Amino acid sequence: MRIISGKFKGRKISGFIPKTTRPTTAKLREAVFNIISSILSTRQKSFDEINMLDLCCGTGSVGIEGISRGVNHVTFIDNEFSCIDLVKKILNHLKCDESQFSLKVCDATNLPSATTTYDFIYIDPPYEQDLLNKTLSILSRSGYLGNGSIVIVEYGKNSAINMPETFQQLSQKTYGNMLLSVLEYSK
Repeated sequence: MRIISGKFKGRKISGFIPKTTRPTTAKLREAVFNIISSILSTRQKSFDEINMLDLCCGTGSVGIEGISRGVNHVTFIDNEFSCIDLVKKILNHLKCDESQFSLKVCDATNLPSATTTYDFIYIDPPYEQDLLNKTLSILSRSGYLGNGSIVIVEYGKNSAINMPETFQQLSQKTYGNMLLSVLEYSK
């Protein structure tokens, strides 16, 4: 796996990733950051002005791509210590400044109250565990989202989103056996 763009462009990090892990593909990461770039452009903001949450982060590939592109701060959350440890190893290997990221072992369906709001949240829960709807509900009521926050969700084609009323779906696109939905939060 290679980082697509930014200060770490072309850096290979696949040597850290176990073969049993499913990192977000380069094609999908590129699509995610095209979406983010487009939204930032319409809001007249840049990457260095936003905070991002990589929820159910797994390998952390989306959040690491964000750091490479200059995102102000990325929080990585996963319920598996081994995933958070993997992300930490990759970030240390890339010599990322510790002020650019934070790491938390936590269940996405039982998040503690937030201490900050996030401009962009990327969620990639295990497809077969039906965590998506519970996670969206928790996010909408626990302080992680501000008015206009964008939630980008990767999920299996056979899954359905039951969005809380506080979300509006901006777009949805199919990539192989997965869907990518872009949601906007409003209070």
